[in-house]
Amino acid sequence: MPFHAIKLALNDIVDVINCGSLIGVPFITSEDLMLEEDETDAAWLCGKFTSYLPKIWASRRLKVTTRELRKFLSDSASSSILPDVNYAELEMLSKLHHPNLLMLLGVSAQTSHYTTLTLIFERVAFGSLFSVLHLKCKRLSSRFVVDTIIQCCSALDFLHTSGFLHCALTSHAVLLISTGYSKLGCLEYCCSRKR
Repeated sequence: MPFHAIKLALNDIVDVINCGSLIGVPFITSEDLMLEEDETDAAWLCGKFTSYLPKIWASRRLKVTTRELRKFLSDSASSSILPDVNYAELEMLSKLHHPNLLMLLGVSAQTSHYTTLTLIFERVAFGSLFSVLHLKCKRLSSRFVVDTIIQCCSALDFLHTSGFLHCALTSHAVLLISTGYSKLGCLEYCCSRKR
């Protein structure tokens, strides 16, 4: 068997394993997701590899937030060696469900070969804590800070009792859903406590 055929067969096995995380998650075509025209400034970067964008799920008429690999990374020739953190986050979200974890609504693929996965989440109205504090330079009320801490602690307590550690807890991972309501995201670096 030629080497490229063996490599292709191994990639198919990996794809089947990755698809196990997709059971029960709606697949949304990229044509069904439209960028919101009035909220282009609401997009923000999340770390080195991904960005969040406000979009509309057209067939459901639902405002959503998508997490995608950053454009300059997905277009580069070396993108195949970059980690697709969305696959790792999808794997964690398929195992964990809690009111203070960002809710996954569906997935979408940007290419015909499904090499780049886009995660579709509930609407994040204000962005990450990092974007609000450091990019928009807004001050938060003390009540909002206390509510955010309580909600993040609730999500972390759930993760720990489920046997996982959130290894990338930063202001990028705290997502401000609405006034007084925050959720924890960026679960791609979670690991099992049993290691």
